Amino acid sequence: MPELPDVEIFKQYLDATALHQTIDAVDIRFQSGVHPQAKANSLKEKSFKELFREMREKVLPTAIERRADPAQFPDDYIIPQRQKGGHCPKCDGELQQIKVSGRTTYLCPRCQKK
Repeated sequence: MPELPDVEIFKQYLDATALHQTIDAVDIRFQSGVHPQAKANSLKEKSFKELFREMREKVLPTAIERRADPAQFPDDYIIPQRQKGGHCPKCDGELQQIKVSGRTTYLCPRCQKK
């Protein structure tokens, strides 16, 4: 596993991206099972490591390769499913739409528990 960055800097990054709900932030949190409203300081070490691994090894390389075009993301990502009536690519449950810091985002309430 890659070495973790400075924990405090990475936590600040997580909270900042959560505010903007970027494509990367939405799928990084989805792939690692972290709720969009979870603050970085509330994450357990295991969740933090999983989130970092998903970001570095899966989501960011995919976003770069696909030029961050949501239509080009793989079917196991939440991004292509973001729509009313969309379904979770992991459990097939219905996605929920919520507001985080005034911005709309989607999550799977089964896979991303608060």
